[in-house]
Parts: sequence; C-alpha cells; structure tokens
Amino acid sequence: MNRRIFPIVLLLASAILPLSAHAAATLYFDAPASSTVGSALPVKLLIDSDEPLNAYAFTVNYSPATLQFIDTNDAGSIITVSRGTPTAVGGVITVKGGSFKPFAGAGGTLLEFDFVPSATGTATISVSNAAVYLANGKGTKVIPNVKNLTVNVAPGAATATSTNVVFPWQVAESGPPSVQYLGIISDPFNPHQNLLAFSVTDAGSGVRETDIRYRSTFFWSDWEQVRNPTSLPNGAWEINFRAINNAGIVSDQILYNWPALWILIAKAAGIVIIIVIFILLLIR
Repeated sequence: MNRRIFPIVLLLASAILPLSAHAAATLYFDAPASSTVGSALPVKLLIDSDEPLNAYAFTVNYSPATLQFIDTNDAGSIITVSRGTPTAVGGVITVKGGSFKPFAGAGGTLLEFDFVPSATGTATISVSNAAVYLANGKGTKVIPNVKNLTVNVAPGAATATSTNVVFPWQVAESGPPSVQYLGIISDPFNPHQNLLAFSVTDAGSGVRETDIRYRSTFFWSDWEQVRNPTSLPNGAWEINFRAINNAGIVSDQILYNWPALWILIAKAAGIVIIIVIFILLLIR
C-alpha cells in the first residue's frame, strides 16, 4: 500500500514560520547517572513546555564505540503519530512525530532510547536539530533549550552483546494497547482515496506494531503491518485493525466502510437480478 503523511505531521515542515518570542520549551534526559558494561541503560527524553505543543523533530546523538543502541520504546509517549521508525545510523537517531492531544506542562515523555554500554568511561548522549511546534493553528516553530546527558560507565560482568539484558518495559505489568482513535478519513491530496487513521498508546510496555487486514469482497486479505495513516484499497468495506504491545497483548477492532459496503450490496443485487431475468427468459 502507498503510505501518506497524516496532516498533523505536516507541521514538522513549518520551518518558514516565525519563531515564538514567548514560548519556552526544554528537552532533557532521565537516566541513571552511572552504568556498567553489558547492562541495560534506558534513557528517556522528556520535555517541559509552558505552551501546548503537538509536533516534534529532533535527533539523538551517541557514540557507537561507547554505546550499543538496542531499540526505542514509546510506552507513555506523548507522540502518537510518527513519521517513520526511529533507527540508528552512524550514532544518530532521527525522530519526527506529532500528537493528537496537545501537550503542555512538565515531564512529557517523547521517547525512551534503550542502550547497552560497550566500553568503560564517560558516555555522552545529546540532542541536536531540535524543534517543536505550537498547537496554535499556525504550527509556530520553537527552538527548545536542550540539556544533554553524560553517564559514567564502569566495568561489568557481561559484554555488550549479552542476551540477558532486560529493560524495565520488558517486565512492566501491561494491559492491552489503548486505541484512542480509529477512523476512515479522506486523503487531503487525493479525494478519491481513503485513509485509515489511528492513534494507539501503551503505558506499560509500549506499542510493538499495528496491523490491518480488510475485505473488499467476501474474503480477508493477509495481515499487513502499517503506520499511521495508511491508504485503503478502493472497495474495502470491512477493516480489521489490531495493535500489539511489547508484552504480546493485542487490541483488536473492526471498522466498517458503509459506502463501500452498500456499493458491494448493490452490485451483488444487480447480478442476482440479471440471473433471475435470464432464468425467466429461458423457461418462457
């Protein structure tokens, strides 16, 4: 399927808008002050803001010689719409996303970055190219203050490639993911194309994946992993959406595209009428 960017994430491209002269936002890390080689090092990036925000863009930088990046975790994140999956390339992790519900206040979790220290010394994790956008209907760009992180790493009993590393979210008690929004919307760039838009959060272990299957006739398609939003085939009248968290717990919902269903019923009725007329003509 072709995937398109949900309108809220387009705020991230609002670099031409003027900076706010009044809003104040600060990005900072929440992490242990020390760690050991081969142990779990979960690092949360938090934000404080005195005005409501609904879009975020930044990069997280670290030294691959010092830290092994394992994955990101979105448990409790205020980012509910992501543009791509954050991946590490050369010690740089790029994140772009937005939220359906604006955030203002202290200690908002943007994302957790999970590392395993691979060498002793001082590990530095920093933020660059950071921008946040006000939920003021204009997408006003704000450059936040940034507080970087240093962690003292001591020798450990395990190695950085140890398979026994356990992060807090892996053992957290977790119910099913919460599907806060699920709906069919028109593609703003193509009025003849429908999009499935959704918002899923999980405060326990984080969302691992979101999938859909659909019926455009009488049979289900295969499951397909999707990101928000995703385009729907023309004629898809029943959509089965599921979200799976990192604990393996599933939320499952069915959504009906009623206009497509009525078109299918009308076509089926038309075929039946034609068959009946044909039979009547044969038996005359």
